[in-house]
Amino acid sequence: MFWSKSHKLDDQIILAVCDEEILGRDMDGMIISNSFFKGEKVNKEEIINLMQEATICNMFGKQIISIAKEKGFIHETNIILIGDVPHAQYVK
Repeated sequence: MFWSKSHKLDDQIILAVCDEEILGRDMDGMIISNSFFKGEKVNKEEIINLMQEATICNMFGKQIISIAKEKGFIHETNIILIGDVPHAQYVK
């Protein structure tokens, strides 16, 4: 399961998504904040649909990064580690 929250700005849909277990975690001073990431709890199929609709996506966690790679949203070179947590973003 994942936490996801869509933020709309003009014609942009910014999707914030993280693995369920890291919400609220402090990673070397960067917090996976409730205000940005905690919207709805969704499963794999739901998050893939949301990612297809998003124009910008901000992702944290091993599971979501794996799905994003598998579905072609990101490439391995897009991934960085913050602490021990993978992070990536994409813009369409």
